[in-house]
Amino acid sequence: MEPFIELKALVERSSAFGERTTTLGAHLYGHVPHLAPEAWLHSLYAGLLTQELQSIELKCGRPIPSVFRDFLSHTNGINLFSGHLYIYGMRGTYERTGDAAWQPYALEVPNTQERPRDAKASYFFVGGYFDDGSKLVIDDETSKVLRLPQRRAGPVLTEWPDFWSMLISEAHRLSRLFDGAGRLIDESLSTAPSST
Repeated sequence: MEPFIELKALVERSSAFGERTTTLGAHLYGHVPHLAPEAWLHSLYAGLLTQELQSIELKCGRPIPSVFRDFLSHTNGINLFSGHLYIYGMRGTYERTGDAAWQPYALEVPNTQERPRDAKASYFFVGGYFDDGSKLVIDDETSKVLRLPQRRAGPVLTEWPDFWSMLISEAHRLSRLFDGAGRLIDESLSTAPSST
């Protein structure tokens, strides 16, 4: 099964407790009003066009790794399990109300102004974890995905062989931490992956 189809199938299971598409094309799955009246378990965003991908590359000052470029053409970032795992994308506006609030975190921010000084030139920041603030990077030299501490570029906390392996395995791992209504089963446990 193509990785994006597998990911989308996992996310769409939450349609059982609500689904909505915003006027800006965000697809929201699994209404979780126990968190907030307008909270959703998962959000995917309309895929990016070639000119939008080029715009991100200009803002980041570097090419987007090809596997991540492919991901962004399917979905412009993603928030999984009430934002416990998030993948960056292109943010069109910083409005915080109505449908405009449903946008990904801006990809250029961690790759430019918030980029750790000790980050390798080959690191491309793609997402992170809410629980501990750790960040995910694709290492252009190896294609591996690395989880790094919140404000530093090392030590490597967790490693995956590639982007899709990380995203699919993490989506499945996190799905076991939430019940059928989108509630965290054990709030005392960290939702970040174990360090290797």
